[in-house]
Order: sequence, then C-alpha cells, then structure tokens
Amino acid sequence: MAAFTLTQSGEDPGIFLVVGPDVLPVSTINEFLLHLSHCGRSAYTLRSYARGLAHFFGWLHTTGRQVDDVTPQAVEAYIALFSTETKGGACPVDPHKAGQINLRTRKSAPSLHRQPRTINHQLSVLASFFAYCIQQHTERVVDRCIHRANAVPAIL
Repeated sequence: MAAFTLTQSGEDPGIFLVVGPDVLPVSTINEFLLHLSHCGRSAYTLRSYARGLAHFFGWLHTTGRQVDDVTPQAVEAYIALFSTETKGGACPVDPHKAGQINLRTRKSAPSLHRQPRTINHQLSVLASFFAYCIQQHTERVVDRCIHRANAVPAIL
C-alpha cells in the first residue's frame, strides 16, 4: 500500500497529521483532525483516527480511486480487505499460536486477523470523516448561495 504516514504537529504535539506519499500534508484529513482537536478529542483518538484514515487513503491510492469518488461499494471492498489483512501492531502475532489457549493464563492467543471491534472502529472513523466532508461541502455551497443572493441588489 502507498505510504500515507503520521507525523505530529510542530505547534501542538497532541495533534497528529497525515502526510501522503509525496511527503505533502493531506489537507482533507488534516482539516478533519484539526476539527476533532477543536471538539476536544483526546490525543489517543486523534492518533487512532489519523492512523485509520492514513490506511484508507493508502488503499485509495493503491487502487487508483479518488476520495471524491468513494461509494458504499468501495468502502465495502476496503473493509473486506481490511478485515482479512494480517493485523500489524507493536506485538506481532505468532502464527503457530494464533487462537490457541494458553494453559497457564487460560487466555486465547490473539488471532492473525483483525477483530470485529477493530473493523467497526475503522467503519466509525470513515463514517465520521465522510460526514464531516459532507457537512463542510454543504456549508460552502450554502455560504456561496447566501453571498450570491446578497450580491443581487434589492429593487425598491
């Protein structure tokens, strides 16, 4: 997948930004993350959303899709891939122990694939991002219409 990476803001270390493969900030994602920061979301949430959106945008880039052309079918295809990918993270899963019960702790070893709650979280990240984009687009259109209406002189 194309490398969309996270970086911390130089101005505020609690704000995470996403940089594209061209090493330029991805403005649509970063505006959304800044909005979440202004809404009082935690640094953990901002990092989680930034990481999720970086992964999704990497998939878009790899598949040749543009964010403006995302459909429910595209999200479905992405989630199908996301749910079957081998999960990453700080502690890699030993494929030989995946799903087995540890006799000492009686806990099962992690699976190789993402859990349903992780998939649901990623869907929530995408839903929030696209809701924000729709809201911003609507406000810009309404704002343009208001300015256009105000530009027409009243006939007395």
